[in-house]
Amino acid sequence: MLANRIEALVYLAAHELRHLWQAARLTDRRITRCVSTGGSAVDRLLPGFLIFLCVGCGANNQYECIERTQKDVPNFQASGTHTEVDYVLLHDGHKFYAACDTTTLDKLDPTATCAFRVLRNYECVQPTDNKPNKALSDLRCKDDEGRPVYLYVSKKE
Repeated sequence: MLANRIEALVYLAAHELRHLWQAARLTDRRITRCVSTGGSAVDRLLPGFLIFLCVGCGANNQYECIERTQKDVPNFQASGTHTEVDYVLLHDGHKFYAACDTTTLDKLDPTATCAFRVLRNYECVQPTDNKPNKALSDLRCKDDEGRPVYLYVSKKE
């Protein structure tokens, strides 16, 4: 929702700036002379600048890892324990408490890891249910080396 508001504000600002520029161009002879000889720098750069602004309005998929803890948890319906890594991720002013279970990694994806490091940003997306043959998780991310990280979110603050 925030991205839509930002896009609307950028569009309105760009639209208003274009009208102001056109009005100034018509009343200033120096600018009119530049335009008649092939266009001014502003005429050539304004479309590229507006595209640059709109590219920044896309969805923000960056999550910052602000805490990482590792613990041994009992295996489900089996003896022994396995490692579970808990993360606190910061995204759009919210904290996400998530877990990465090391016992399911090879079953989900042979290249998957739990390799997030604190004080780094990672790209994550919330998977849609319409993708068959994919691992079930709340967040699908990429670690520093581009390998998948599957996280299960327990709480959002």
